[in-house]
Amino acid sequence: MEVVQHDHEANPACRSFGDIKVVGPGIVSVVIVAYKSAETIEDCVRACATDPAVAAVVVVDNSSDEMTKAIVSKLGRSNPAVSYVANSNEGFSKGCNLGARHGAAKAPVLAFINPDVFISKSLRPLAQRALHGGIVGGDIVPTLNYPWLSCRPLPSRIREAVKAVVGPAVYRQKAGVRGDWRRVGQLMGALLVINVEVFKRLGGFDERFELYYEDVDICERASQYGGCTLHTETYGLHVGGVSSSASSGRAYVAGRISRIRYWRKRGETGTDAYLALLAVIEFVARSVARRSEGQGARRSALSLQFEELRRPGSVTVLR
Repeated sequence: MEVVQHDHEANPACRSFGDIKVVGPGIVSVVIVAYKSAETIEDCVRACATDPAVAAVVVVDNSSDEMTKAIVSKLGRSNPAVSYVANSNEGFSKGCNLGARHGAAKAPVLAFINPDVFISKSLRPLAQRALHGGIVGGDIVPTLNYPWLSCRPLPSRIREAVKAVVGPAVYRQKAGVRGDWRRVGQLMGALLVINVEVFKRLGGFDERFELYYEDVDICERASQYGGCTLHTETYGLHVGGVSSSASSGRAYVAGRISRIRYWRKRGETGTDAYLALLAVIEFVARSVARRSEGQGARRSALSLQFEELRRPGSVTVLR
């Protein structure tokens, strides 16, 4: 692991967790886990680093991409709050936890932001809310006037079955009037804000999830620490899919393995039979619809799901 670190002292206005009333500038450490993200990383980092609420921006590059490194290192030379960490691709969760270890000492709040998200509003309201507990998110949209929110209800077997056939639209929630704070089941993983103490109590992200469902899992576990809250104000633009499109179908496969691990972790009766049937239904439905991941990825996902069901924890996709 290679770290390009630019030394700087923590902002003296940052007080310890619990001293909620007196928190000045620089209360958030932003963690960005990148994978072949040179196309978007500069705008993403710049938007975060220019936010007065941000004390540090840590980019963990799971692809150790030279172009991404050059861009982030250049930004770090002009802004000491920015640092780059080269990392092997052992999964999104591990990258987030590694970034958190680098950022946790610099601010009382962590913000996990995807490399294809461009923040246009200060993270301060989210960070201040997160100091009271739970996980907090702000709405990020792919286009202006987008009618859906950056949140979902927690998964159910029926919703997952419908999603396998028609796609993720089954989880969408209407925005309605924007500007309020709403308790939600799950926040979208592209922007998650959580205070350091709660993150530590949760043990960070579960590293058994290589890609996808890590956000579902940590949001579900956060229920004992205040649950999840969404501020329905628009906090920025989410291009979406930049890193996953660079992974040649592996992201699709990894998501199916993570789905198995998520449902097994919930420990509900009849889980394995349900997951086996779900895998077959999804394979047929997406093959008929000729979905974009391609038939090769679908065949691989089907085979590896049955391998994971036979030998739990045996399948590794991203390495």
